[in-house]
Amino acid sequence: MAVSDICREHGISNATFYNWRSKYGGMDASLMSEMKAKIIRIIDEGVEKNDYLSDVKGKYFWMREKAKRL
Repeated sequence: MAVSDICREHGISNATFYNWRSKYGGMDASLMSEMKAKIIRIIDEGVEKNDYLSDVKGKYFWMREKAKRL
């Protein structure tokens, strides 16, 4: 399968493909697993922040409703 066919299938340009290949093409398995671990860590931190913010938001609106009743 030609590169242009793969790029068309995934909706990217040939230039994007070659830029990614030049940037990430020389990675070995250990570097790939290291990057994967970093990405998982970043996602986990984002989930924790989201949980915290939704908890704070819930408490804020609960306090606001309570203040309205007074």
